[in-house]
Amino acid sequence: MNILNRVLVIVCLVALIAAVAFALVQPDAAIGVLRGAVDGLDVFCRTYYYAYEGAGIALIVLALVLLVLELRRPRRRTVRVRQASGGMVEITTESVARGLEYHIAQLAGVRQVRPHVSSSGKAVGVALDLELDPAVDIPAKSEEILQLAREIVELRLGLRLGRIAANVRQGAYSKDVAPARPLAGPLSDVPTRIEPSEPESGGGPSSSLP
Repeated sequence: MNILNRVLVIVCLVALIAAVAFALVQPDAAIGVLRGAVDGLDVFCRTYYYAYEGAGIALIVLALVLLVLELRRPRRRTVRVRQASGGMVEITTESVARGLEYHIAQLAGVRQVRPHVSSSGKAVGVALDLELDPAVDIPAKSEEILQLAREIVELRLGLRLGRIAANVRQGAYSKDVAPARPLAGPLSDVPTRIEPSEPESGGGPSSSLP
C-alpha cells in the first residue's frame, strides 16, 4: 500500500505541476481546454446518462476503498522485549516465528509446523499450524507443543505472550510400516511340554506329572 500511495501522489503532483505551468504560460489555451472539457462532459452526460452514472459510482467506490486502506492501522512487524533494561529493544515477528518453527520441529512426532505471529506492540499472538504423526497422542502432544511455545516466547525471547492457539492436522499413515503384532497368542495356542521326573534312587517305578 505504501508503494501505491507513493505512485499515486507522484502522478497527481506531476499532473498538477504540468497543468498549472500550462495555465500560467498559455492562459487562453487553458481556458479553452477547460471549456471544451466541460462541453464534452455535458454532451456525454446527456447522451450516455447511465454510463455517466456508472462511471461516477465506480469512482466513488474506488475512492472509498483507497481511503479505508489508507486509514486502516498497519500490522506491526516488531514486538517490544519486556525484560530489556536501559533502553527499548524490539524483535521482529519473523524472528519469533523462525525460533518457534526451529524448536517445535525438533519434537518427536511433529512432521510440520507453520507458526503465525502477530504483534500488538507489547504482546504477541501465536497461531500454530501443526501436522503430527498419526501414532502420537494428539492431546498430550499438543499440550507439550503449546508449553514449549510459551517457554520460547516468554523465557527465551523475553516477550509477553497474548493469545496462543494450535490447529492440528493428523498426518497420513505410511504404507511401509507393518501393523504391530501381538506379543503372544492365546494360551491354548502355546505348546506345552511335560518332562518326566527323574527316577527315585530306590529303583521304584517312575512317576510323571499328571
